[in-house]
Amino acid sequence: MQGPTIFTTYNVVRLLGNILVLLLVCFGGALAGTSTYVLVLYENIAEVFGRYVFYGCLYAALACGIFAVVLGLFAFYDFTQENRFTAILTVVSSLCLFTVVLILGIILFSYPRAMQDQVLQAMTSTLPEYGQTNHVTKAWDMMQSFLRCCAIYNLGWHAYKNTVWFRTTNLQLHEKDVLLPVTSPFYLSVPESCCYTLLDGLTGYPTDTYRDQNRCQNWQYGPPLYTDGPHNDALYYRVCEPPLCYAAVTIMRSFPKCC
Repeated sequence: MQGPTIFTTYNVVRLLGNILVLLLVCFGGALAGTSTYVLVLYENIAEVFGRYVFYGCLYAALACGIFAVVLGLFAFYDFTQENRFTAILTVVSSLCLFTVVLILGIILFSYPRAMQDQVLQAMTSTLPEYGQTNHVTKAWDMMQSFLRCCAIYNLGWHAYKNTVWFRTTNLQLHEKDVLLPVTSPFYLSVPESCCYTLLDGLTGYPTDTYRDQNRCQNWQYGPPLYTDGPHNDALYYRVCEPPLCYAAVTIMRSFPKCC
């Protein structure tokens, strides 16, 4: 007596469908988890990039991730129970998800310069508050330390002269509203987060050890005091713009340190 055939077309299609559903659930879970992780631990970055851009992108990614997980569960039920209602719901939901992702992709592809200009405007408006507002200061320190960059524009260390941090740090103690001369050993041009830190030989992540903090913040022969002169290898030369690509790489690289 011949037993039931296992490798039928229906079983193969159902197996492939379940595999695709599993991949969809994993993708949705990873997307939702990453978005939640960034929202919880990197919320200060919104002060640098702009709240509308930062939270808009993250909440859109979080919604797509949750929707993908729910869609995958419905699809898994459809492949196992053969329910017509769930089949129709799965198809409609898949089309909706595909449409949303396609629209977001078209927007990002069509208006990259507008997005960068908006982010750049937000960064330019928040940098003068460095040293005054705690969350803005932490956001800039976090971004510059992780991304290993300094200021916004190329060779733009002088932008820190317009910050509250610069005016309070270089203020003379005995004379009100008078700054220290640039020749003073206590004169600081940039904050510590602009200083080059050594990398860990095993993990490749930045450490808390500076190459030469004094040379980074106060050097009389070139940057950051002047835009030209000998190269200062204790200072970050890379500019923190465009930030979105660098931020994505930083966030993904930070997972092994926390998990």
